[in-house]
Amino acid sequence: MRIIKVLYLTMTFIVLLLSFSCALPRTMVPISGFTSLQVYYAHTEENRNKGKLIGKMDLQVPTDVDLLAEALSRILENPDDNSYISAFPTNVKIIDFTLSDGNVRVSMTNNYKNMPALDKIIAQSCLTLTLCALKEVDTVSIYAEGVLLEKNLSADDILLPETEKSEYEQQITVCFADENNSFLEQERRYLTIGKDKLLSEYVVDEIIRGPQNDNLHSAIPEGTRVLSVTMKRNLCTVDLSKEFYVNRPQTAAGERVAIYSIVNSLTSLSGIEAVQITVEGEKLDKYYLINLNEPLTRNESIIWRPSSDSTLSIITVYMGVGSGKIVALPRIVEMDYNVSIEQNVIEQMLSVKSSFGYYPLIQTGTRLISASTVSRVCTIDLSSEFLVEGNNMRVDLAVKALAAAVIDSGNADFVVISVEGSKLNNGLKIGKDSSVILY
Repeated sequence: MRIIKVLYLTMTFIVLLLSFSCALPRTMVPISGFTSLQVYYAHTEENRNKGKLIGKMDLQVPTDVDLLAEALSRILENPDDNSYISAFPTNVKIIDFTLSDGNVRVSMTNNYKNMPALDKIIAQSCLTLTLCALKEVDTVSIYAEGVLLEKNLSADDILLPETEKSEYEQQITVCFADENNSFLEQERRYLTIGKDKLLSEYVVDEIIRGPQNDNLHSAIPEGTRVLSVTMKRNLCTVDLSKEFYVNRPQTAAGERVAIYSIVNSLTSLSGIEAVQITVEGEKLDKYYLINLNEPLTRNESIIWRPSSDSTLSIITVYMGVGSGKIVALPRIVEMDYNVSIEQNVIEQMLSVKSSFGYYPLIQTGTRLISASTVSRVCTIDLSSEFLVEGNNMRVDLAVKALAAAVIDSGNADFVVISVEGSKLNNGLKIGKDSSVILY
């Protein structure tokens, strides 16, 4: 029944689109070497629930530019007017386009297909109205990496419902913590959206309400209340009650899922690129370890997606966090079973990049020359880049981080590290130093 309902709603939107005629001016007005280019954009979320979905801007561009290419470029960018945003999320790109006999074939990346139904209708409407305003364009066909999705759309086909007067059903994606409170898993649900509040408010409400899957749980600290959700262009600001901070997780993994259950859920909405979290109206320099003073963007690395791929595994990597400490972070990795587990772990440690406010301790460019484990002692030989001249503390922390990661793999109790065959610390066996580790 749910599938039937979604199809029915989608068809309703299409009927509404077909029921309205937009008479588009076909003339461009030259002004001192410039011509007017009509580009359609989505209204910001504040205006969307006031009955407005799209609007037109007349942009002045040089007369010698390719207007079709310029229109396609401008439609993907946010305009200067704060009332509008691009109808296309940043992960949707135009691969190529061709014009033949008045029809423009626009090929986009596959992310276009994954846009929510209403957002996709808004995007294709903006695209069609923009391109059909050009003299040489009559219709638009939309492809996703070679697959035809919409054929011969014209300006006369376009109408959007007034959201002020009608409710609509929207699929949203909400992120919750897994059983171990280490990663996020996604739940998709359908909501009926009215004019009473922003779509982003509905999403935050669902985060607080919690998961429907018994194997998941809310990552939000107990007692947290939503004080406000506001939008400004592509930035969503969520203000939470003091309980979000007072009852915050005391582990790096728990903190990570608490913050990114909000950030990743909201950035799944078209038009939201970043999220600012505040508590009682104030920005936080530090939550547990992560800085919340600046807006955060989406992070896919902590989303666990059920898969039959047997090469996926979870290991712990260690990164720098300042003040002579290292932090333990579980990480989803694709294992290479042609080499040892220890080698897999070492390669992951060599490849980590700054994220969540943490930084890699091993010098960029360091290569693994060899690694072997005998009698539960893992001997590792690294390239000369491992040694950071004049920064012995950084090298010392890198050694401790590497030792902790390898020992966590379960096959070794100690690590001996050498650089280009020359052993560090006179070949001293290094154990796991818990005194420098934050979890």
